[in-house]
Amino acid sequence: MKRVVFNIGLSAPVISPLDATKQVMRHGFTVRDTRIVKGQYNGEEERTLVLETFAPYDDITQVEDMVSKLAERLEQDCIAFVSGKYERLTYRATWEGERQEFDRQYFVDIEEPTKTGQVPESVGFSKTEGTVRQLTLSEQLRQRQHSGGTIKHPVHGLIEVTAKTARELMSVKEGHLIRFKRDMFN
Repeated sequence: MKRVVFNIGLSAPVISPLDATKQVMRHGFTVRDTRIVKGQYNGEEERTLVLETFAPYDDITQVEDMVSKLAERLEQDCIAFVSGKYERLTYRATWEGERQEFDRQYFVDIEEPTKTGQVPESVGFSKTEGTVRQLTLSEQLRQRQHSGGTIKHPVHGLIEVTAKTARELMSVKEGHLIRFKRDMFN
């Protein structure tokens, strides 16, 4: 399996990160990790979904073909991806506009989500028995119980939690966590 990292714009048209991730999986890719960062396309800032995936395709042309179909399905002009030594900006088959070359300075890799100076927004997806869903606060806290880190609260946004705080909050019922004030997580 080939490791493939995608950068998918979420602004034009507006696409939810969950819908985009589901489409990536429907095109045969296994999603390992995701982030939302501030990217750039045609000189404009754009919310960008960064996905680390694994492709079941051995040949890079098969990967490019699936990415082109994915771009078509998501109504994207193009999708940038990196797989090993291959760096591509793959356009949908029906694209009739100008085609640009891949430019590494605009690509955000999953290992370097802060290279643009932006703190990544953890999307918190989980795949269970073929179904993609967002993680609950309790599940995010469980993941952070040993090392701490960032969680995404539906009301307060990104919150840094220590491992100790994550362990303490794990005993609280899910429905109550959403009502906590931001400083309860610190």
